[in-house]
Amino acid sequence: MLAGAITGIAQALIIQAWVFPTVAAYTGHFIFPGTFIWLFLVFFNAVKFLVIFGLTAKLLAGIEERSSRKWVTAPLAASLFVAVEALIGSGLKGFPWVYTFLGYTQTTNIYFLQLAEWGGVGVISWFVVLVNFMLASYLVAQKRSSLIYALMLLALIQVYGGFRIGTLDRPAANTLKMALICDHSPPDMRWNESELNRYVQQLFALNHQALDLEPDIVVWNESVIPWTYRKDDDFLLYLLEQGRGSGTSHLISYYSESVPGNDYPAVSAYLVYPDGSLAGKYDKSELLSGVEKPLLSFFNTGIIQLPFALDHTLADHAANPSPEPIQSQYGSIGVMMCNESSRDEVAGKLAGQDISFMVLMSNNAWFNASTPARLHFNYTRMRAVENRTAIVINSNLGISGLVDHTGRILLQSESKEPQVLLAEVPQTGASNNYLQKRNLFHALVVVFLLAGLIVPVLRQQKHNAYEGTGKILK
Repeated sequence: MLAGAITGIAQALIIQAWVFPTVAAYTGHFIFPGTFIWLFLVFFNAVKFLVIFGLTAKLLAGIEERSSRKWVTAPLAASLFVAVEALIGSGLKGFPWVYTFLGYTQTTNIYFLQLAEWGGVGVISWFVVLVNFMLASYLVAQKRSSLIYALMLLALIQVYGGFRIGTLDRPAANTLKMALICDHSPPDMRWNESELNRYVQQLFALNHQALDLEPDIVVWNESVIPWTYRKDDDFLLYLLEQGRGSGTSHLISYYSESVPGNDYPAVSAYLVYPDGSLAGKYDKSELLSGVEKPLLSFFNTGIIQLPFALDHTLADHAANPSPEPIQSQYGSIGVMMCNESSRDEVAGKLAGQDISFMVLMSNNAWFNASTPARLHFNYTRMRAVENRTAIVINSNLGISGLVDHTGRILLQSESKEPQVLLAEVPQTGASNNYLQKRNLFHALVVVFLLAGLIVPVLRQQKHNAYEGTGKILK
């Protein structure tokens, strides 16, 4: 347990270092909130690995050194690791800062990544722990067989990944031209009323560039328009006037007015046809805890929420309990907003509704480091493989591009300068049973863990029974 705590602290001090400057920027350079959250994440990570190491040692202690069941030690350790990660993912929705799951280390390995369709990041975490457990067994006990098994398993995973990509590597029946307007506007420009005219003029200029590419849809990023949507909004009418006769639609993010029973606006994506009519909209489902909603709520009162730097208010938003795709003449479009791609739930629900492709609209403007932006992009690659669908990514001051259904990057830009990207999006559809596979995998993990707990107890009881009758048996 001590080794686990030390491991967790050492990891978090490095991988969570970006949190302090990010929180400081969001709150107007207040030192205390960033320091508190960073230290909390260090503590959280320490507890996480303390629990994993402690429980693993306890479980494996029930397996005798010379037992014929020794082969289960590595799968048992992997299952415990995955179970803890799954509890964190489901129990801390909207808090992506703790989603440092081991499986995400393999998102840049296109072959290893293919395993995600069988249960998401948990399946990959399971195999990563399994391989490393075998390698540790070789290093500690000099068991050459463990090294051989680890190398064979790695080779098998790579071969499977290559085979799976080959079976999926087929041309799409239809493609859609989408222009991504990456305005890369910093917070003090986007949410600053004194900068509004300059900001709007920049958006109009970028829209003109996008229209020159003759796209089917112009895609904007999250909260690009920091005011409430109206069909007669002057900004929107001017965009449509710029594109008159082009046949180009806009997938654009506005805030939506509050509805009866909920006093807060929603962060939304509107698909507007060239004539100004509305094809549909999507409201954000999973809000950022501690930012877009309170981290904790008691008696209808929220506590622990960061104040917004520019107006020192709390940015409360309404959550959409039932995410649904936008139905349009271009097909069924699954939309995710920002942190929704860091977990598999929203993407899985959308993919189960017969979508043609997905779009991620995000805003990484608060990040003062490239690490979280890169991690966010790789989260989305995982979602593409899990649901076997293409995902268009437009991230303000982040990484934008296009990922296909195999997780392969077809378009990627890390530029922080205003630009327009053209994406040829394959409409490959999506797998509609990913969440079923994930739930089945988690059920198998639980069964394996229960067997690991119960069997040693039964063996001990049987041993004690024989000990009690030892003299008679002799």
